[in-house]
Amino acid sequence: MWEDNVEAPDDEVGITTATTYIARAIADYTDRPTADEELFWEFRQDFEGWTEAMFLRAQPIYTKELKRILRFKGVYTGRINMAPSESLARLLRMEEYLEWPQDVFQSAVFDTRSAAHMLQERALRQQRSEGSVQSTDRRLSSQAQSRTQTPVRTRGRDVDSRQTRDQDQTHARVQGRQETVEEEQQIQDQLAKTIEKAQNQPIRSQPIETTESAPQPAYQRVQSQQPPLTYNNFDRFREYTPAYPRISMDSPPSPSITHRAEAIQKAMRALRKAAAEHAVSNALGTRNGPTTDGVLSLPLQSEVMVWREKNGWQGPYRVIDMKDHDVTVDMINGPTTFRSTVVKPYYRDLTTAIDGADQGTGGSPTTDEAIADEPPLPVPPAEATQAAQPRKRGRPPGSKNKPKVQYLSKKEEDDYALAVKLRNDGVINVPGAPFEASDQKEIDDLVGRGVFSFELFDPTLHGGYRIFKSRMVREVKGKTMVPYEKSRLVVQGYNDEGKHEILTQSPTIQRASQRLILALAPALLDEGMVVELRDITQAYPQAQTELFRTVLAHLPKELITKYPKGTIIRVIKPLYGIAEAGVHWFATYQGHHCKELDMATSTYDPCLLITNGRREAFGIVGLQTDDTLAIGTPAFSGAEDAALQKANFRAKPKERLSKEVSLEFNGCTLTLRGDTILLTQKGQGAKIEIIDPKAANRAQKYMEQRARGAYIASICQPEASFDLSAAAQIQQPKDTEYVKLNRRLQWQSESIQRGLRYVPLDLATAKLVVFTDGSFANNQDLSSQLGYLLILANESSRQDSTFDIRGNVIHWSSTKCKRVTRSVLASETYGMVSGVDIAIAILTTLKMITGRLGLPPIPLIVCTDSYSLYECLVKLGTTAEKRLMIDIMALRQSYERREITEVRWINGEDNPADAFTKATPNRALERFIESNKLSIRVEGSVQRPTE
Repeated sequence: MWEDNVEAPDDEVGITTATTYIARAIADYTDRPTADEELFWEFRQDFEGWTEAMFLRAQPIYTKELKRILRFKGVYTGRINMAPSESLARLLRMEEYLEWPQDVFQSAVFDTRSAAHMLQERALRQQRSEGSVQSTDRRLSSQAQSRTQTPVRTRGRDVDSRQTRDQDQTHARVQGRQETVEEEQQIQDQLAKTIEKAQNQPIRSQPIETTESAPQPAYQRVQSQQPPLTYNNFDRFREYTPAYPRISMDSPPSPSITHRAEAIQKAMRALRKAAAEHAVSNALGTRNGPTTDGVLSLPLQSEVMVWREKNGWQGPYRVIDMKDHDVTVDMINGPTTFRSTVVKPYYRDLTTAIDGADQGTGGSPTTDEAIADEPPLPVPPAEATQAAQPRKRGRPPGSKNKPKVQYLSKKEEDDYALAVKLRNDGVINVPGAPFEASDQKEIDDLVGRGVFSFELFDPTLHGGYRIFKSRMVREVKGKTMVPYEKSRLVVQGYNDEGKHEILTQSPTIQRASQRLILALAPALLDEGMVVELRDITQAYPQAQTELFRTVLAHLPKELITKYPKGTIIRVIKPLYGIAEAGVHWFATYQGHHCKELDMATSTYDPCLLITNGRREAFGIVGLQTDDTLAIGTPAFSGAEDAALQKANFRAKPKERLSKEVSLEFNGCTLTLRGDTILLTQKGQGAKIEIIDPKAANRAQKYMEQRARGAYIASICQPEASFDLSAAAQIQQPKDTEYVKLNRRLQWQSESIQRGLRYVPLDLATAKLVVFTDGSFANNQDLSSQLGYLLILANESSRQDSTFDIRGNVIHWSSTKCKRVTRSVLASETYGMVSGVDIAIAILTTLKMITGRLGLPPIPLIVCTDSYSLYECLVKLGTTAEKRLMIDIMALRQSYERREITEVRWINGEDNPADAFTKATPNRALERFIESNKLSIRVEGSVQRPTE
């Protein structure tokens, strides 16, 4: 509003705030030359939203002075005896500028710079001129009568004097006309300069202060070199350039000048109105700019508008997910992802909403609330009602394809309703409202462990930091056993600008490491070791390191009434929702295993840990955030329990794999059947759906189902890897692509229980076998497909150049080659490079394990069905494609240094990696997964002398 950025008070304004705001307005209106209709519109803008009750809260002397200033500047405020608060409130309700009544206008006193003063002076001059004409007529008539009665001699003298007087009057009249013309020319020039200056001046638009900065006293607006402001003294008006031309007091303006001024005023009003309409139209019809912080800070389930290229802004729709600068919106045809630059918030007029409709939404504004504007405690979310989406073209959604409510909100509503039902049935007997005791227990526990502390907001200490929101995540646990209420405090750390300056990515166990543990597990179980699963309770708050930055958060809405107004949370240790919380917990938990249990990380995965001690205390641990999968001796298991109690970590009792107890780890289910372990997916197979090629949302479903199928394939179904990798390369699927994907999805939905079996192996004679393959230009974009398979197996040879393997799958891959391939040899080479690279990394970890167990090192065998590549490696052959020589020389160097023990050329029909590069492969991979056995015909190999 003004230079000091005073924010307009709200409905809860106090006497001090209202009085200060009005005093600032008085000072501003007094200092500046704005008057008449322009001042009327500025007054409406500055006091927009004020009511008569808000004016009554201010001190009467200030409201009276504000009314007097407006009248003095030419703004008609109603009857003079009307109460100031009523007069000002009535003026705000007027849609047009009020004209002064004639009787009030003549007696009023105006500022000399106002148009009202100019019009008043003109009216007074007209009255004077009319009075002087009448007096002159009466004087002339009396002189004519006296001449008839005057003697001749006297009459002659009168004629001479009259002629002299007429000549003087004519000379004065001519000189007056010249002065009038010159004065009119000066007035026209000054008026033109003033109008040009007003057109070039920008519209006042000052930023609004935040609520943390209280309004300053009015006298602070005056510069130090100016005299103190007194509201009844207007002598300082002479210091400013007037907004209207000064008119001479001696000669009235000609009608042409007056009419011209009025026409310019009307034109300027029309110009300002047109410019405002044009600016509003452009703002409403323009897409977002590069700054989209307001959109990215919206909470989930907020209403937004979406820009469509041909239809403009459409909506409102609900936000169901945000990731980086992508916003997923629940459209009529299903969830759709947009860039944040084509999404803007949708604001509803709460004054026209249905009573009670928005009381339970618990919605949050787009920006962090100030301490003084904390939202009131809402009613339980189960009573919330949501505004319906506008009707779109086409048939309305039916019962099966209605827009789904976001899962998290629906789950919380269901848990709240379940908690109420269990309390009514007497199953939960905790006193208080639902989740009230669990909320307080969570807060007391976190405060007792030093995770955060309560502080009163201090603008000097906390003014420079962003204050995040927080919420209580509530759910009913133990639904199948003994149900109980559980709450968890979560910081809503979305759109966190500070996370870009710190490390936020915490590692998790790789799939290859997880399957490596399972490949060794059956053999180690036969030696008396155990497979166990550990689940840490509320892992992030148990981190032992403190945050490196200041994180502040508001109280959750459920706890606002229980603490003094202005209370905020200072987060000291990691808490759920903070970007770097996972890193702190990983450092704590990995450090605990390395220090307390004397373990070392593997050569390629920081989440795979191996003990350094003797065989009697051997153990392997895989870390997945708060879950740990471990295999080790009973001594290692006991040492792990003791170290956990010593570190005072809260954890659930360990689960041990047995024929009766299955384990669930990282989206997998582990089941012990005899001496083998079965690895299957957990829950995702039941969500696979066949895509309808004629559906309107088929492209969205294509992406969703392809991703779900690829997730299952990466866990335990390698046969489906190629089809899903090829589907991922399709940007705009056609009917044939839908048919291909549906065929693979149908196979996966019918093979939910199909997975990988892990059998016992003789680790003393085990070998790591790598099968590689590459297909040249068989993708839709003519790129090559690379694939490889890693198997830990026991080998048995036969006399007919055939060897049999019995083993366990460790890792596989089917990916598009990102490099340019100009020949079949290039695709085969790149495939072998990828497979050998990960194989050597895993082989070094296997050497660590066999070394702890006192077993010989495991050799690496590489198998390929490409004769040209085999010749280049074992016979020092060369190739015309020189760009491949670097990769071939690297493979040859590994072969010479015996990092690769042996390279074999095998029959293409027996290569299981063929299934990762072709749509119609051989059945070698299928036979191996079903029986864990495979017979392979060798076309060529080199017998190398043993060291």
